[in-house]
Amino acid sequence: MEQKSTLPTRLTLAEEGQWETPSWAQTSDNDEWISYGWKAWTYDGIPFFRHQEKSVVQQWLADNGYTDTGDGAHYQRQEVTEGIFKSAGHKTRFVGAMLQIGKVDSGKFDPEYAAALYVLTADLSTWNKAQEYMSHNGIDFEALLKEVDWSGGYRVLIQWAANLFNEYAAHCDPVELMRLDESNFQVAITALHIRRYSLHVDDFKE
Repeated sequence: MEQKSTLPTRLTLAEEGQWETPSWAQTSDNDEWISYGWKAWTYDGIPFFRHQEKSVVQQWLADNGYTDTGDGAHYQRQEVTEGIFKSAGHKTRFVGAMLQIGKVDSGKFDPEYAAALYVLTADLSTWNKAQEYMSHNGIDFEALLKEVDWSGGYRVLIQWAANLFNEYAAHCDPVELMRLDESNFQVAITALHIRRYSLHVDDFKE
């Protein structure tokens, strides 16, 4: 398997291999294709990710935010961070917190921490109350919920973050999210998306 670091916007999925017989000597009896595996490569021909199994390359593409444009060969990557933050301050607080605790694996932010911290950094007032409960070793949601006075809606949001971080940290019935205003409801839904797919560190490089 081979993988490069910086992710391009577009990649092509293609099989790697060669014809058993040179094209000038091929006949209907000797034109067997010998496959080496599959690759995702850039439009200008630079191989980006290789594996013997096509399904592994397809999964890698999906895991890194690429979607099939419709022909099974060309994939487009959306800028997953565009528009997902409530404000520039939200983005700055989130990235700073993630880098501070160093929760990065294989070029991606740890999804449990990323989902929780996305919620906790959404508003400055929330972050000012929550940041002392965070460390490289975890987030003490039990103490955060017990020691800090949260209003009804924000308490639901913090419980949601705790549930995404660790199913045993707190329980939040998804129906409770209906109590949130539209802005915080979107924060909750986006956090769920981050918990499933995470975010790639390269998306935050200037």
